[in-house]
Amino acid sequence: MKKKINILLTFLLIFQLGCIDDNKHLEKKKKEIWKSSKFNWENPKFKNAKAYYYQIYKSSVTGEIVSEKWGSNIVLDGKLNRTTWKKSEKRLNSAQLNMLNDISQNKFEKCYNSPNLCYDPHHGIVFYDELNFAIASISICFECSIVKYYPSNKFNGQCLDKYRELFNELKIEIPTTWEEIHEYGKKIYKKKENKN
Repeated sequence: MKKKINILLTFLLIFQLGCIDDNKHLEKKKKEIWKSSKFNWENPKFKNAKAYYYQIYKSSVTGEIVSEKWGSNIVLDGKLNRTTWKKSEKRLNSAQLNMLNDISQNKFEKCYNSPNLCYDPHHGIVFYDELNFAIASISICFECSIVKYYPSNKFNGQCLDKYRELFNELKIEIPTTWEEIHEYGKKIYKKKENKN
């Protein structure tokens, strides 16, 4: 009996190590796909796109709601930013995708370029391929009116009114000051804790 248990434990250990190795391989693959993205903003090819709210989290040290300051994009090395609030995830429908396509090709008169100010984005849109790997993203800072595209887009206009319209339609709030961001973070985590 003891021999069978040892064999079973050995098998489970080998299986678990194999899963860890597969996970490392998958993370490496995501990073490679992200860095070599050939996404074309003029003729985008992707399976789906999702919008998120991010850069706010509950500190494991203090328990307080905090915001990561300054400039992280929604996707880092092929993975969603660690502060992304997954429950905010909203899949974009075809009309919303058409609007994004028009924004990225500068089809609106109110689009403009903004000087680099704070760049503290809290809203992002991620484009995924058929394997559900991130291949492109848009990170938006409504506070200082900066939008960053990855891979870069020859047109970097902001069209914040259109992005606001999109996030309002998706029912993802748009706080624009530190106080509003902090309060929204508290609201998010209160909802999260009430569901558990």
